[in-house]
Amino acid sequence: MSAPVFEKLLEEVGNNGRHQRLLYWLFVVPINFIIPWIALTPIFMTSTPTHWCHIPGRPLSVTLDDWKEFTIPKKITEGREVFSSCSQYNVTSDLIHRVNLTPSAPATTAAYLTPSAPATTAAYLTPSAPATTAAYLTPSAPATTAAYLTPSAPATTAAYLTTVGVVGCQAGWEYDHTYYDQTLSMQENWVCERDSLVATWMSAGVAGNVVGTLIINSLSDIVGRRPMLVVASMMYSVFGLLRLYATSYWWIMVTMFLASTSFPSILELSLIIVVEQVSPGWRTRITSTSFIFWTAGMCLLPLIAWLTKDWFLLGVITTVPFFLLILCWWFLPESPRWLLSRGHIEQCAALMTTIATRNGKQVPDRLKERLQAVSFTHNTERNYGVVQLLNYSTVRLRTLLLTACYACNYLFYYGLAYNTVNLSGNEFLNFFLLSVVELPSTMLGWWAAQFLGRRWTGALSILLAAIFSLANAILLNTSQWVTIMMMVLSKMFNTISFLMVYIQCSEIYPTTHRSCGTGLSSLISSIFGTATPYIAYSHVYWNNLPLVIIFVIGFIGFINASLLPETLDADLPQSLLQADKFLTGDKYWSYKGRRCWSGKVRVMESNEQGHTNLAISED
Repeated sequence: MSAPVFEKLLEEVGNNGRHQRLLYWLFVVPINFIIPWIALTPIFMTSTPTHWCHIPGRPLSVTLDDWKEFTIPKKITEGREVFSSCSQYNVTSDLIHRVNLTPSAPATTAAYLTPSAPATTAAYLTPSAPATTAAYLTPSAPATTAAYLTPSAPATTAAYLTTVGVVGCQAGWEYDHTYYDQTLSMQENWVCERDSLVATWMSAGVAGNVVGTLIINSLSDIVGRRPMLVVASMMYSVFGLLRLYATSYWWIMVTMFLASTSFPSILELSLIIVVEQVSPGWRTRITSTSFIFWTAGMCLLPLIAWLTKDWFLLGVITTVPFFLLILCWWFLPESPRWLLSRGHIEQCAALMTTIATRNGKQVPDRLKERLQAVSFTHNTERNYGVVQLLNYSTVRLRTLLLTACYACNYLFYYGLAYNTVNLSGNEFLNFFLLSVVELPSTMLGWWAAQFLGRRWTGALSILLAAIFSLANAILLNTSQWVTIMMMVLSKMFNTISFLMVYIQCSEIYPTTHRSCGTGLSSLISSIFGTATPYIAYSHVYWNNLPLVIIFVIGFIGFINASLLPETLDADLPQSLLQADKFLTGDKYWSYKGRRCWSGKVRVMESNEQGHTNLAISED
């Protein structure tokens, strides 16, 4: 298939020259470096360190460990005996002082009673729960010193504590400050029976992704990519700071929701603007290297969290840089494809002239007339947004497949990310390992996309990611390092698969509906993504459950990815009619590496919807 007319014009003014490199380094690199902070900073902001019930009144002479020994019960977790996080012995500091009991000095008869001082209720329990003789001894065995203790049978801590019972935390919680001075979970006490509020807060953010994608991406096809990118950046900058000052429960949730409306749009629009101005060979390069800088920013995040140790300061550091994206209004050019699709011939011609000058090319002859002809050819059908993606059978099927692949990869990726808090060991190191693995996996995905193709690279990658997730569930309790290694391998292949989805969205959706189509896939995946924090939370029912859920998601993703067409080296479809005829001759059991295209573009007459000169592409 020969290159469409606009592709030829873009090639004449330069589709991989200085102009494209400037866009890449000035916008793609910095935006993709900081964009993961929006999605992943909440993991550290709500990290919940080891905690236990606060029992007031600990004397300075008593160590914290000794105090916990006889105020906090223990339980068995993963084969280890640990202090309970949500319960305490039903004691008060007055009682503890009265019995003079410390773990290092077990109670003897003298510590409790002497022969001349028989046991009384006050010696054992607080006045609010008075002990009766019957509670300890039968009526025929009155409570005497001998009935409780004898010098040959000294009372131990356990012997004493079994008499007082266990209750929930009565005076709040204390937290381990080894890694954090303060997090949102610590500030709001989102622990024990309130621990699900962490997942709710994160889900509010994902719900914001849904609404933001629906509104901002849709508007970008109407008013332009650039203005909506600036709007999205302002949304996060303003509400990202406001959420740090919210005090009431509802405002904490609302500000998180509003701040998160920006995430998918900033990521997708910054890529779409640049991808629509480069050659087919550069599309994979742009998308793949954007993943590399995403990874670099993600690797820096745990270091920032470790150094700050405070959720408020971490929030400020990861929010303020987004104010700089306001500069996009003055320095980032609008997509020439979008200008052409909306009939803005003068602006498109001016931009194409700038691109030619910047790339050292000659301005094409009769540029405006040629752009006018292309616009008339491709814009004969009015743009009504995402609903038109359902009007054509091939486009409709591929929209559903792309959306399913996007959703499965979204759930898989963030399911793994949120599940890092359930891993044993240093959470900063665990997060870094799961982040840095994306560097080699992105490079591998870049190579595979260029030489092996998009289709089977994406399908087999998500399948391998699912297999390693299932293996991790089977080997979960064997070794800490085995668990981390399985998760790293799963993350590596998931990253490759997610990269393929971004590439395929930019190549399968037509220019007229590329932004709203990608936005639709992102929107629906975000709707499903509201459940992602609860995937990690499901470990409270069974430790292996999050990994089993992730495996099922990955297998579904493999089936859908294998049904998409191979788009390696294909020219982008400009209209819906082109997209409906795009690569429809490919068979399921086929493999295509690098290939050249031959054929032509023709214009056919049609009276559909009262329009004429509708362009389609033929193989």
